Amino acid sequence: PLPPAAQQVYDHISFDPDKVSIAEKWTKGYQSFQTKMIDDLYPIAKYVSEATKGGITLSIEENPYLLARLLRGVASKATVFIEQGTFGRVLGKVVGKRVMPAFKGEGLKQILKPVKNPAEWRDFSTYLVAKHSDELSALGIKTGISKDVAARAVQELEAQYADFSKIADKLYKYQSDLLDYIQESGLINQTLREKLNQKYLAYVPFYRVMDDIAAKGFLGKKLANIASPIKRIKGSERTIINPLENIVKNTYAYINAADRNQVGVMMARLANEVPGIKPMFERIDTPISRVATVTAKELGIDLSGLPEEMAEAVFNIFRPSIRNPDGVVTVLIDGKRAFFKTSPDMQAALLSTDTFNMGLIGKLLTMPTKWLRAGATLSPDFMIRNPLRDMFSAFVYSKNGFIPGVDFMRGVFSILKRDKDYTLFKMSGAEHSMLVSLDREVLSKTFKEILEGEKFPDYIKHPLKLLQLSSELGEKATRLGEFKAGLRPGRSVLEAGFAARDVTLDFAKAGTQAKAINQVIAFFNANVRGWDKLYTAFKERPGQTMLKVAAGITVPSILLYLVNRDDPRWKEIPQWQKDLFWIVFVGDTIYRIPKPF
Repeated sequence: PLPPAAQQVYDHISFDPDKVSIAEKWTKGYQSFQTKMIDDLYPIAKYVSEATKGGITLSIEENPYLLARLLRGVASKATVFIEQGTFGRVLGKVVGKRVMPAFKGEGLKQILKPVKNPAEWRDFSTYLVAKHSDELSALGIKTGISKDVAARAVQELEAQYADFSKIADKLYKYQSDLLDYIQESGLINQTLREKLNQKYLAYVPFYRVMDDIAAKGFLGKKLANIASPIKRIKGSERTIINPLENIVKNTYAYINAADRNQVGVMMARLANEVPGIKPMFERIDTPISRVATVTAKELGIDLSGLPEEMAEAVFNIFRPSIRNPDGVVTVLIDGKRAFFKTSPDMQAALLSTDTFNMGLIGKLLTMPTKWLRAGATLSPDFMIRNPLRDMFSAFVYSKNGFIPGVDFMRGVFSILKRDKDYTLFKMSGAEHSMLVSLDREVLSKTFKEILEGEKFPDYIKHPLKLLQLSSELGEKATRLGEFKAGLRPGRSVLEAGFAARDVTLDFAKAGTQAKAINQVIAFFNANVRGWDKLYTAFKERPGQTMLKVAAGITVPSILLYLVNRDDPRWKEIPQWQKDLFWIVFVGDTIYRIPKPF
């Protein structure tokens, strides 16, 4: 044995690499499989699971994983804000025995109803630009429009349109409500919020023709490293894009950024409340990096009485890092960037960086897959049979007592009436979980679509869109039926929304590599997720799931077999069809109703 001091030094030296146990290899492999093939948000789910092991209970508003899942429907949430009314983080309120949308003010579409005519909304847009230009000129900011011209334009348009001033006030209130929303989510603080309201009373966004990112309404997928959407106003004389169009884009961008940032905020709060998980998401000081190396002379330091060699002494200058180091992500908390150190897997999940690049050939191969999926899901046969399968799937997986047929029709009526429950459904983030939604590339709306709506000729020009909406109706009705069953006083709107999203297969949920494979193999993710869904149901609620499978699938299958077994046609039907479908004979016609699994 070594002497004591030598032994201490010896213990700090690694002579052989640490051996990884079989259990550790299995755990790492399982987590990698879950992330790549089942759920790209698995690291966040694992984080929440570790946090709740000690008995802590999280509401859905405090659960970063469930908030991240609901983000897939954020475009519809923003559309409600624009078309039906503004709201905050609290989405619903109890009125009598019903839960209703907690609207704070009018939506943009309602505000602009008096100027729906193209000539009128163009004049109103001109009026808004003139008012804000006059305001900015008083602050010494160039807009390309002189203060005198702007002031006279406001007077001329107010004389021509007596209601422009009132409509503008409502529009400013709309934008104020939007600022409230992002402040509640931590993107800006109360101080900045108040300064913006006080300084810019007639604010409308002045995006310029060359402001590419701003003009397009940049919508990212990251759940961390989110920048504040509020930028300092800079003078410019370039052509201004229609500010009403910019307000629409701002709404989508702000709500998207606010909800994404909320995931990080809740992760930070969990780490603060549960000490055991801090190493998984640990808050650190602002990272710094060396930005320059200079001598004492270059710094202008007074060298009187110091040796000459001190004049040549080298000093390193450090500043906060512009880019985050590896393993570090940022979250905006009360408008300020907070830095957190985390694992590579968690960083990839938060920043959506672990994506599979298919390359040019892979992208070319996705086209036939889209055509195949469209041909299968947009056929009249699928539109009839798929809702039947979804209803029985929902019966098995529902946590709110979904009743096939009854709750489906309740969902259909809500969609057709566009009632308050359907509005809350869209506000909750439950939308865009359907199979058909995967191939709908544009989920947000343009200013003209919001103001003028889509007319029948638009669907004639784009028949595929009409078929997609028709096919989506069947899937959406089942989910909306589950949403209505879960929407009752005492329950969160988000809770009902997640139940609706998860009552059958959430097709937006997929592993990082499964997403890429699904673009080449039409229904790959649906097959993988189907088995995962069934396994999870039996794992979490074995008794209840067994009884529902028996009542909703096994018993009907046995009864149909007893009815069909003596029919000669039954013997001619291939076994694979008997396994996958309920076979129903009606006269000379054979109906094949797909079984849920």
